[in-house]
Amino acid sequence: MKPKPECYDCMRRQAVRSLGLISRDRNLLEKVKSETEKIIAGSDINGNPPLIASDIFLYVNKITGNSDPYLELKKKYNRIVKDVLRNMAIKDIFSAFKYAINGNIIDFGMQDKVAFNADENVSLTIDDSVSLVERICQADSILYLCDNAGEIGFDASVISKIKELNPRAKLTASVKAGPVINDALLEDALYFGMDKMCDIIAPAPLYVGTQIDRLDAGFGKLFNDSDVIISKGQANWESLEGIRHKGLFFLLRAKCKVVALSLDVPLGSAVLTKGKE
Repeated sequence: MKPKPECYDCMRRQAVRSLGLISRDRNLLEKVKSETEKIIAGSDINGNPPLIASDIFLYVNKITGNSDPYLELKKKYNRIVKDVLRNMAIKDIFSAFKYAINGNIIDFGMQDKVAFNADENVSLTIDDSVSLVERICQADSILYLCDNAGEIGFDASVISKIKELNPRAKLTASVKAGPVINDALLEDALYFGMDKMCDIIAPAPLYVGTQIDRLDAGFGKLFNDSDVIISKGQANWESLEGIRHKGLFFLLRAKCKVVALSLDVPLGSAVLTKGKE
C-alpha cells in the first residue's frame, strides 16, 4: 500500500508518542522531529507506510538509548489478555478468529490509549472465514504472521484451533527479531505457550509489518511455499496487500481512514479478507 499524505502525519505523531514514553527532553524532541522529516523526505514514494515508519521508530530507540520503549505496555497487555483467556472457553475456530481480530485494537503505533474488550460477538464487515477454514483443512503448511504483544495471546488460541482442525499441517508463527513499537517478540510468544503449538521464527532484519523483499531469503522461501498464510494486523496489511499468493488471508481492525479506504470498509471495521491470487 502506497503512503498517503495522512500516513506521514501519522508517522510524525508516532515519533513524538514513542519519545514521550521515554523522555520529556525538549532537545531530544526537536532532534526526533527533525530526523523524522528527513526520513520522510528521503523515503521511496513507492514504499509502504510501515517500511518508512521502521526507520523512524528505530531512530527513536537509538537516540534515546532505550531499545524497547513499549516494554512495560507490552507486559501489561500480555497480563491482561492472559487473565481474559483464563476465564473463557473459545468454542471453535470462528470464535477464535473474532477474538483475535478484536484483539488487534491493542496497537500503540496507532493510538495513545487502547479501549480493549474481549468480545466474540464482533461483526465482521468482510468475512472470508469459511474460505480460510477450508484452506486450513487442506493445507500441509501454514504460516501465521503475528502482530502485537497482548493480542498474540488470541493468536495462540487461533493456532490451537488450527491444530485441532488439521493436526498434520506444519505450523510456523513469525514474530519480530527485535523491539519495534509494541510488536510481539519471541518472549511474548513463549509467554502464551506458543512454542508448544508450533515452530516460532523471527526473520531479520527488523522492520514494521512484513517487508517480504527485504527479509532473509529463508523467510521468503517459507512465505512462498506455505499453503496458507494468516497475516495479522494493520501493518501487515499495509505491507502485503499487493502480494499475490493463493493462500493469503488478512485478519485486522481498520484503525485508520487510509486503511479503511483501501479495504472499502467503514473506519474501525473488523475484517477477515482473502488476499490477491
